[in-house]
Amino acid sequence: MEVADHDDSEDDLQNISHPMVMIANGLQLEDDQRRLADNIDALGQHATSKQLATLAERSNQLRRKISAWTDEQSIYMPSAAQQRLRNQRSDYEGVAAIKTQDILLWLPSKFKDTDAVTGDLCMYEWKLREGQAYDALEEIRHVLRLRSHLFKHKDRFARGVHHNTRSNVVIANADARIN
Repeated sequence: MEVADHDDSEDDLQNISHPMVMIANGLQLEDDQRRLADNIDALGQHATSKQLATLAERSNQLRRKISAWTDEQSIYMPSAAQQRLRNQRSDYEGVAAIKTQDILLWLPSKFKDTDAVTGDLCMYEWKLREGQAYDALEEIRHVLRLRSHLFKHKDRFARGVHHNTRSNVVIANADARIN
């Protein structure tokens, strides 16, 4: 019996990832939440039932991912689990359920008290966010170069209403990627 318990504990330890991976997954979930919120906002009033079903499915899938991630997070950040429990208690007092895109993930930067989170976790999140910032800047540079090329191409080759309209749509799509 003790051997079986020992094997189970070894399997549990092998399923635990490095804290930096946990933080990276949290940042990815945060990005998924942001994209889901943007897609819901872009849906408009007259969405088809298929569009609504797709977003509901994505929302449910994201909620399951967040649930699994919070289980892993509670290993490294017990204070996050305590904070989440406090928030759930307040939800039972008549407040409506939280939308998937509004669920707080309680990453280390959300804590005001530095004693609640180890310094390593804060450093991991800082480095990952810095990497995200560099990636975002590179994406903006790329889109700005693309936009510049599109304007030059439009000025040089677009003639007539059809070509100018098409060029303006492509440029507007590039502008939307910047925003």
